[in-house]
Amino acid sequence: MKSERIAQNETNLVFKPNCAEDVCLTDLKLHGRFLNFESPFELNSSRTMELQYNISNEGESGYGTLLEIKFARNISIIKAMAFCEIGADNLSCLINNGQALQRGKVITVNITLDATELDGTELDFEARLFSDGNETFNEDNLIQSSISLVRHSSVSIVEYFNPSHINLDTTFSNVSTSLKVQIDNYGPSYMRATNVTMFIPVLFKQMELIHFDTINSNIINERNYLEWTEECSVSNIEINHTSFIHWRKFESPAMVQKKSSYLSCFDEFITCKCLKFTLKELPAMNDPLWINLQMTIFPQAMINVMPEDTQTIFLYVNLSLEVPTDEVTLIASGSLMLYRAVHKFPLWVYVTTITLSTVILTSIVQALRKINFFKRMTRSDMERKLEAKESAITDGSIMMINIPIQKLSTETTVIEETMKPAT
Repeated sequence: MKSERIAQNETNLVFKPNCAEDVCLTDLKLHGRFLNFESPFELNSSRTMELQYNISNEGESGYGTLLEIKFARNISIIKAMAFCEIGADNLSCLINNGQALQRGKVITVNITLDATELDGTELDFEARLFSDGNETFNEDNLIQSSISLVRHSSVSIVEYFNPSHINLDTTFSNVSTSLKVQIDNYGPSYMRATNVTMFIPVLFKQMELIHFDTINSNIINERNYLEWTEECSVSNIEINHTSFIHWRKFESPAMVQKKSSYLSCFDEFITCKCLKFTLKELPAMNDPLWINLQMTIFPQAMINVMPEDTQTIFLYVNLSLEVPTDEVTLIASGSLMLYRAVHKFPLWVYVTTITLSTVILTSIVQALRKINFFKRMTRSDMERKLEAKESAITDGSIMMINIPIQKLSTETTVIEETMKPAT
């Protein structure tokens, strides 16, 4: 009896939409934009990627309006609107909390993606609008996006010797020197699977130039490793020694180039050792990676390989940094300068210099002799000159007489007495 009473009290409620027909004719529109980035997106340039979608309706009321965003790969969604549900590779948002989307109303949906773990070359996703009504135009309910992902890293490679130059004329024993290589990644992107190779000349026609003692580095860990090879080739890279170190300020670049020689792994008579290591990951704006090689230089061997007309030798250590995935190769080089301070000139230079100096000196002496520069006054000449001063000197019309000073003073007194007025 109770169930019958309940059945008799049941009432069917029918909601009539505010539309001309039973099914509303909607005109939903979807607009999207990127807030804090552009395409192409540089990996690691930002920790987040922010998307914004605006949903509007220009037709009849839209019931059950739903925004669904699907990603082509798994990506972490950090933040979304409260009326959105986050899935493994999608996001569903019930627009206007399930209420009818009236004509002229605009709903904004903001989404924040985690960009720290992004990798690859593209990020594809699409956003689509649905509703319970009949859509006037379906073309403006779909947005397909493809963001190009690129890596961009500003890498600095610095090589320097300590000491940076050696005087072979004042060095009589083997020299201990160190070569430090420092690699900085200023970002914004990480560098991954990076191969680094150092090409170090050690022999010249079987004559030992350098001997390695120790090696220290901060890159030897579970991610990176070092590997020595006895011999290596640099035929696959190119370098141009166009910069010269001016070890004498008054020399022109042409003179330095003429008097300088270069020892590097590009010379066919040079035997090189290679130090290879792989950087599985080189973070941006992190502590620099460094390698410190302690070695011994043999000065006598350097003198033996130095050509006769050469005063300076630059010993080059080349470094190649290669990123196979991005097809990027960087080349750097550091040099140790070895020079001789003694200047050797041909014999004809000395002969010509002495001859010209003799001719010039003789000409000067003859010119001074003609003007009586070397004629000296004798004692008799000096006595005659003194006697002439005491006697009268006549030039033909004027006679000059020497008057004793005492007599002249007496005559002056008499004249003054005569000129006094009478009292």
